[in-house]
Amino acid sequence: MASAQYGRSEYWEERYLHKKETYDWYHHWDGIKDIITQFILPTHNILHAGCGTSSLPFEMQAAGYSKIVNMDNSNILIEDMKQANEAGTMQWDHKDIRTMNYPDKSFDVVLEKGLLDSVLCGDRSRIMSQRMLSQIYRVLVDGGVYISVTHSPPEIRKSYFDERYWAVKDFKISMMRISSLKTDDEKIHYVYVCSKR
Repeated sequence: MASAQYGRSEYWEERYLHKKETYDWYHHWDGIKDIITQFILPTHNILHAGCGTSSLPFEMQAAGYSKIVNMDNSNILIEDMKQANEAGTMQWDHKDIRTMNYPDKSFDVVLEKGLLDSVLCGDRSRIMSQRMLSQIYRVLVDGGVYISVTHSPPEIRKSYFDERYWAVKDFKISMMRISSLKTDDEKIHYVYVCSKR
């Protein structure tokens, strides 16, 4: 299957119609928590954008992060997650990251794993990615952080983060842990922590 399909909302509706099991893009909480916990607090309001069927919000909740809003563009997925987690305290919203209507400055953190990658697979990817980043910037409090987990290295991805608006730190991670070694391993991923200026 071509990765271009990842940019189509129809693809995700079809996927979540048939695939209900938990799936995490790139890493579970254990693989990224050493980085993420440097920048977020348990008291922070967190938007988990493009949540999919990830176990991440449940793992974060178990680690003490209680104010999590999960958002995805798939209505099928969100309805399933609402029903499956009826007794839970987390919020589940069906919204498009590029047009979400949360109030300005309503989150301390926006976290996504692979969502920007998916948007960049779609039509008019540069325009759509800028809409996404503009919305993230809008809903973050001053000094808030946008955290993106991706396969894309700094020489490619950092060009999307306008330095007038974001102070960016990048981290390289292996499948299991933070990596400080240079490697050509395909299993290396990246975490970008973008602080709102």
